[in-house]
Amino acid sequence: MGGARDTVVIYAAACGYDAIHLDSNSTVSSLTIDTVDTSGIGPHHHGISWGPSTNVSVDNVCVHHVYGSGINCFLSTACEIKNCEVYECGKGGVGGSHGIYITDLSYNTVVDGCYCYNNGNCGIQVNGDNGNYVTGVVVKNNVLVNNQSWGGDLLNCQDCEWYNNLVISTSGGLMVGSDNTPLPATTIEFVIIRLCVLENQ
Repeated sequence: MGGARDTVVIYAAACGYDAIHLDSNSTVSSLTIDTVDTSGIGPHHHGISWGPSTNVSVDNVCVHHVYGSGINCFLSTACEIKNCEVYECGKGGVGGSHGIYITDLSYNTVVDGCYCYNNGNCGIQVNGDNGNYVTGVVVKNNVLVNNQSWGGDLLNCQDCEWYNNLVISTSGGLMVGSDNTPLPATTIEFVIIRLCVLENQ
């Protein structure tokens, strides 16, 4: 995927909360993040994380072997995650974390052309969490292979789109629903799903 990348190696003793935490209007591209020692790192230590933020771009980044989610976007608007490779992330905690995680009142974010495999929970999860909703998120042209839970998970979403994604050899293909309680009258609004291929090998 993508072109040549620089490499950042994160050691447990040097890692604060996330390997890289971004502010608004940040761009990260052509980078590999490898946590070679996860001892002592808590379950919410992600590879790249941001929020609350706007206009964050992550392109051609490889994240692997981090304790939490590989890429984590929360409380953020107008962000893009493109052409990224995320694997062997989220295996440190009970229940696992995701390859790419969009959560907590995030708006108008695009996940495009990513390859997520062998992660501890979902390949890509879009979830409002904590009684919130994610709105206007587009997940397209991704390949999700051998993740330990669903290939993709759309929970507590409004006006979101999922299309042209390939899901292979996961315990489930695509989960769409809501776990917010009490359930509002409009649990899921206008979630568009098309051209999704599910394949078990």
